[in-house]
Parts: sequence; C-alpha cells; structure tokens
Amino acid sequence: MPVFGGENADSYYDEGITASMKGDLPRAIDYFEKTIRLDNSYGAAYHQLGKVYARMGKFKKSIAFLSQVTASKPGQIPPKIDLAYAHLCEGNTSQARDLFYEVTALKPQHVRGRMGVAYCAFAEENYDEAIILLQDIIEGGGATFGTYYLMARAASVGMRPDMLHDSIERADALIEKTLETNDENPGGYYLRGLLLELSKDDEKAEENFALAVERAEPDHHYSAYEEHFSLEDMLGHLAQTRQRQGNAQAAEDFDRLRELNPESPYLDTGE
Repeated sequence: MPVFGGENADSYYDEGITASMKGDLPRAIDYFEKTIRLDNSYGAAYHQLGKVYARMGKFKKSIAFLSQVTASKPGQIPPKIDLAYAHLCEGNTSQARDLFYEVTALKPQHVRGRMGVAYCAFAEENYDEAIILLQDIIEGGGATFGTYYLMARAASVGMRPDMLHDSIERADALIEKTLETNDENPGGYYLRGLLLELSKDDEKAEENFALAVERAEPDHHYSAYEEHFSLEDMLGHLAQTRQRQGNAQAAEDFDRLRELNPESPYLDTGE
C-alpha cells in the first residue's frame, strides 16, 4: 500500500518517483503502471516510465512511452529531449536529430539539446561539426565530463591531436572529482578507463576497468553523461585492454565474458 495518501493515482506516482530516486527501478515501474491503470491520462507517469526504461537500457520500451507523451504534449521539452536520446541510443540517429533540432528551436541554449546535436554529428562521422558544436557548448558554460569526453572521441577519430590531449586532461580532472565523492560506483572507473584508452594508456585503463568490474552488479544497467553500459562492457574493455598488453589474464576475462553473453561483440578479438 502506498504511503503518500492512499490508493490513488497521485499517491502511486509519488511512490514511483521515490523508488526511481532510490534506484529501485522495477518497483518504480510497478508504481507508475498502477498510476496509469487508475488514470490512463496521467502523462507524467508515461514520461517517468520512459525515463526508467531508458535507465535500464530498454530503449524500445522507452521510445514507446515517450512517444505517447510527446504526441499528446508536443510543446513540452523534457519528454522530447528524453525521447531524442532514447532514439539516439537505439541507433535512430535521424529521428534523434530531428527531435534535438525541435528542442533547440524552442530553447536555443538548451545544453542537452545542443549536446544531442553534437552526438548526432559524431554518429554520422561529421567530426569537425561535432567539435565546433562542442566548443560552442563549452564556451557557453556547458563543460562537463560528457562534453570533454565526446570532444576527445571526436578529436581522436577526426585526426585532431591538437585538441585531444587538452580534452582528455580536462575530462580526467572532472571524473576524478566524481570518484573522490563516490568511489564505490563502477561508472566513474569505467568512464575513466574509456578516457585512458583514448590516450593509449592501456596500463592505467586496465586498472580502472578492473576497479569497475569489481564493483559492478551482473544484472545492472548503468548510465552517466548519456553513456550506457553494463558489466559486459566493463569486462569486455578490461579483456581487450589486457590482450593488447599481452596479459595472460585476458583469456580468463574472455571466458567470463563468454559465460555472461556467448554472443558478446567484445569476443570478436578474443578468439
């Protein structure tokens, strides 16, 4: 029974928000679904279901719920931006770009909207465009780990060594602050490992991937700075990093990865 005022839609919705904030996503889904059963016009519950499913890496379900919200409330930015990122994560770059453009047309300085346009440019291999967009975001005060990490990725594949080192350095300083305040979350170590891979520092990348794997829960989906990942990703990068260094432990990592997902794309280089 809900504690926020009884058996009604508002009470179940509040319970769902509380569960979502605590990270209990299955319980959050249950409460939001109960909200909708009592009031099928409760748009905020559909929005929250879309957000929760995205946090779980279930982007098709996320898109289904968020599409309902944006169809009924086309002028609202939050569900539109969440739908855009769900499309981006599902690989629907064209749909994502159109939605990001709608957001920036409504609110030109919307940082997540502008970042979304940069992500789309990167996905379409328009690296110079992505860098220009990211520079503008940074100059406008939107500097985060995610901004600098995407800048480093674009500089790396776009052959811009002049920007690569600075972006990695700034991103590393920001993720270090995250680790100082929450050193038990695997996400910070995993993201730092990705950053160190860009700098070709496999030894330190391995160290961070190993710390991430130690802290990761097998069935948990993680997300931070618009990046989505799981134990499979952490273990895959750890195995590949060790393999590049000729570390014999890589074979054990690939075996563990194979048990986790026999069809994992990370196994392509492990056999």
